[in-house]
Amino acid sequence: FLMDTEGIDAAHARTKDDASVLVMTVLLSSYFIYNSMGVPRRSDLEKMSYFSKLATSIAVSQRKTVSQDDMEEDDSFELKNHFPDFLWLLRDVILTPTDKDGKEITPKEYLLTNILKRSKKFKETANDEISRAIITVFPTIDCKSIPPPSVDPKVMRSVEENQDRLNPEFNLQVEKLVEFLFQHVQGKRGPFPGKVVTGPMLADMAVEYLKAVNDPDAMPCINDTWQAAIEIRCQKEVEQFLTQYESEMEEAIAKVGLPMEEDSVDDKDAKKPQTLFGIHRMILGQKENALIKQIAPFVPGAGQLLEGSVPVLSREKLIEAFEQSTAEFVTVEEKILGESVQKKQVTGGILLKFAQQNHSESRSSCLALFQHLYEPIETKIKEADTSYTYDKLVVDLERLQNSYFKKAVGPAKHEVYEEKQSFIKRQEESYQSLRGFKKEAFEEAQKAAAATAKATKLNDTVNNLQ
Repeated sequence: FLMDTEGIDAAHARTKDDASVLVMTVLLSSYFIYNSMGVPRRSDLEKMSYFSKLATSIAVSQRKTVSQDDMEEDDSFELKNHFPDFLWLLRDVILTPTDKDGKEITPKEYLLTNILKRSKKFKETANDEISRAIITVFPTIDCKSIPPPSVDPKVMRSVEENQDRLNPEFNLQVEKLVEFLFQHVQGKRGPFPGKVVTGPMLADMAVEYLKAVNDPDAMPCINDTWQAAIEIRCQKEVEQFLTQYESEMEEAIAKVGLPMEEDSVDDKDAKKPQTLFGIHRMILGQKENALIKQIAPFVPGAGQLLEGSVPVLSREKLIEAFEQSTAEFVTVEEKILGESVQKKQVTGGILLKFAQQNHSESRSSCLALFQHLYEPIETKIKEADTSYTYDKLVVDLERLQNSYFKKAVGPAKHEVYEEKQSFIKRQEESYQSLRGFKKEAFEEAQKAAAATAKATKLNDTVNNLQ
């Protein structure tokens, strides 16, 4: 990403604009190139007065600002840790820089010994302040020069149309400069050591810095901007992965089909889970791993922050928040056949929608299944077949119960069967017409059926919890 900005004292620019552009450029750059015409003189530093104000225009954190008086080597480490490398590019250079003895020296040597060297005056001059600011706040300083593209005014008026007439030495030095930059330019340093800023995060930082630069009562704060940019980026990443989670849940559920069981001990570590919670665990794990990989460049894990680093979000807390967005659970306690069992229940998150759909499908399916199984019994009773005795009814109801629990699927199967048990009890009057009907035997049969249903429910609940 290459950014070209107006230079200092650009035409039609206001003083505040020059300062704001410089601050924004320095804060967003990993490599800062300042270019000027010809070999500079010490007096040329006067045009760079804004550089002496950089340290007092930018705060490392809200608690600590590096002031002009405190810009000693040790105190400037924090700014150096966030500022870009500095290259002074000398354009259209004809003269060769030399030392005081007339010996040819490199542009960098000339810059450090003639331009940025402190004067011998007792009181620090304005140029001393500027040179000290440049040396202090930028991690590295270099200088390169390139000759004029041409000495022909006609060529200079239209360089693009006269590429074949350009000074060969100019082309050579431009190629060397480009090669030098590719070798030395690195990514924008991140909020903690060893990490670089991603493109989307740089865009978020630009927005936050711009707010501070345009606010007359604010000062761009590096650490606060890092934190804000990280939080914005993390929020966007989490939202993206939540969308992926929901989409992949829909796809996986469609392949298995609703209704399905909520959970099963056999589905805990299955590669192709067949239960709702099993599918949730599989996709959640995949999305968490991908999310961790995505945020790793700017969100450290526990114990990875170094002393003095920017206080960023905890990776563990971010993953925890992601998990809660996918699903929130509560544990409910229920007594079945005198035994207390605890069951996990979905109460929130994206998974709740799928759980509700599954429950609705399970209820419809179980109601239809029971009706299908009961219809033959109902037909025999209505036909008043004298060969259909009460004992045969009892056998048929036992078969119905067994078939129902073999075929019923999903979280609603037990509640539906309990409702249908009440329905069977209400059919006592129609059963009385059957030969051999005994009220006491009917009541005992209903108790036995209820006990069997509760035992099945207890077994299913315990199986899901393991």
